[in-house]
Amino acid sequence: MPRWVWWVLRAPLAAVRRRLVGALLVSLATGAAWAEPLTLIEALQLAREHDPKFQSARHELEAGLQAKAIGRAGLLPKLSITASEASVTGDRTLPSLAGPKITEDLDYTSKQRALQLRQPLYNAEAIGLGRVQADYARAVFGQAELDLVTRLLEAYLNLALAHDVLELTNAQVTAYEEQASRARAFQARGEGTLTEASETQARASLGRAEALDAADRLTTARDALAALIGQLPSALPTLPEKWQLPPLEPADLDAWLDLARERNPTILAQSLSVEAARNNVSIARAGFQPTVDMVASINRSQSDTTSNLNQKINQNILGVQLNVPLYAGGGVLAQARQAKASLAREQSLLEAQTDEVLLDVRRNWLLSSSAWSRLGAYESAVESARLMERGTQASIKAGMAVTADALDATRLLYISRRDLAKTRYDYLMARIRLLAGASVLAEQDIEQASMLFE
Repeated sequence: MPRWVWWVLRAPLAAVRRRLVGALLVSLATGAAWAEPLTLIEALQLAREHDPKFQSARHELEAGLQAKAIGRAGLLPKLSITASEASVTGDRTLPSLAGPKITEDLDYTSKQRALQLRQPLYNAEAIGLGRVQADYARAVFGQAELDLVTRLLEAYLNLALAHDVLELTNAQVTAYEEQASRARAFQARGEGTLTEASETQARASLGRAEALDAADRLTTARDALAALIGQLPSALPTLPEKWQLPPLEPADLDAWLDLARERNPTILAQSLSVEAARNNVSIARAGFQPTVDMVASINRSQSDTTSNLNQKINQNILGVQLNVPLYAGGGVLAQARQAKASLAREQSLLEAQTDEVLLDVRRNWLLSSSAWSRLGAYESAVESARLMERGTQASIKAGMAVTADALDATRLLYISRRDLAKTRYDYLMARIRLLAGASVLAEQDIEQASMLFE
């Protein structure tokens, strides 16, 4: 007979029910246990294909890359062809030297054909167009990629942490129930008190309430990840108790700040916005400057006006056209002032965003450093709490401890393991955010984090 069947037949009905309810909660929250776990690399690939924010950034990049071609078009030659054909009716009155004026009826077809080539020779306004917009679009998309990775990793780790917390909570409930069963047995034999039995039962009830709350948090975390990847994750691999990442390189905070100043996409994009605003000032001032174009055209016309009625004219024209703006109602000057104000605004935004990025880098460096330092302390705390729990159980059997001591030891072990799990995920998250803030996050970093999970 399988062991689990023997346990079901011999265990009390209440214990069976509690175990089955706990298993059902885990099953509902995490999906089928036999499903293939969703790795971090697979989740990131799904997020790249599904996440609406990232798709929007991808389309924005496609649009932004066209700015370079649009700006260059203002300096390239333009070729156009025009054709018209019209039926003209009416009358024409002509003076006559011999007497009264002569009136003639008009009924003819007017035809025109023209091929024109225009090559700008000097156009200060067109020179500044599209110079930095494409680079700005690339920088914005680079930041969108980093944001996607951090959002995905945060959702993934939150779900993994919620799963671990639920398992720890269920383990705590199981320990409480076993202690409550022993307390009832001791009371039945006259070796325990009603107070001890009631306290253990109260702890077990509180533990079940915590398990229900942990299951709700797991469901919420699962839905958050599903919103990013477009499907409900059936299961995730688990983080083993023993794992290690290499320490941060470089270890110095100033080095990370320098990397962020040089490479962070948000700072780079805003720097390009400043450059674009500076170009807009030049473009606005170019409204005062003349434009020079070379114009070549081939014209073919027949009866295009009444003065050359029934005449065919062929013209080949090659020349230079100069356009000098004299007065535009003050609009050019106003546009120049507006562009200068926009430039000052972009410069202020650059300073503000630089400070914000550096603050995030500093915060994540501190979080990762402190989390790395706390990991060893929490690992020691878990081992100590585990030894304490075993020792307390032995002391109870020897009559040197009471049930309350065992409950406290179980609670301490649960809190230590929960805090250790949270610190491990906090370290992973802070590390990835630090790499992203300094714009040194590479695919191998994601693979390295994914390989930690079993």
